[in-house]
Amino acid sequence: MRFDAETVAMLKVLLAGVWIKTLGYLTVGAGIFLAPVSKLSTAVITLGLILVAIGWILVYKALIMSRR
Repeated sequence: MRFDAETVAMLKVLLAGVWIKTLGYLTVGAGIFLAPVSKLSTAVITLGLILVAIGWILVYKALIMSRR
């Protein structure tokens, strides 16, 4: 089964977005188990939220690409 170039590009963006979101959610989970008042915990959770946002942006971009 062969895909055209547009489908392959869309799938790459979609899978990258899902992968980055997964890492973001895992990072947030790890930050929750650190001491809640520490600056490291806040930084880890913030990094995780940024990764989740970037992942959702990539998933949205892939959905827009699939409409073409």
